[in-house]
Amino acid sequence: MNWYKKAEFKFDFYEIEKRVWNKLIKLEQEKENISFDLENNDEVGDLRKIDLDYKHKTPGGEDDQYRILAQMYNAGGDWENSIRYFKCQLEEKWTESDNWRKGRETFIYIPTNKEGNLNLIKGEKGLIASENESDNKSDEISDRQLWKSLKKHCEKRVKEFKKEYFKEYDPNLTSIEKKFNMYLPERIYKIL
Repeated sequence: MNWYKKAEFKFDFYEIEKRVWNKLIKLEQEKENISFDLENNDEVGDLRKIDLDYKHKTPGGEDDQYRILAQMYNAGGDWENSIRYFKCQLEEKWTESDNWRKGRETFIYIPTNKEGNLNLIKGEKGLIASENESDNKSDEISDRQLWKSLKKHCEKRVKEFKKEYFKEYDPNLTSIEKKFNMYLPERIYKIL
């Protein structure tokens, strides 16, 4: 007779994952001088793969290719109008016949009000979530415009990140990761 019972389950890492994402959001908010609460923080749409036009030419003449895995989220406090942002993760492919390398740099992108996040307004210290119902422009927010701004932003961010990465290779990547708020999952514990 066994002293245990067989069971089928998966370990739950929800709280750890939530803590990591929240830390990445806070770092991006500080970097971009944008403020909103994470009290109501829900996914809004599909997971999307966005191929980037940027390619890095390797010494062997191959083009490294990049794409972003992204999902749009809606967040804000009970008294705040909702703000949209994206959870993102970079994938890369080193040769045409190679497989996509998943789970690369992980980061947050928060579009500004000029990029379509209409509930962000100018506050004393940067952009903040509007609070008045009369200022709520959620119905006017164009998801399409936000996705377009994500692609444009990622083209620039990934290009600049990889340019510094290849220029000054550092196996610890700490300074480059901090500068761009783009962290490899195996080193994310350093920011917690």
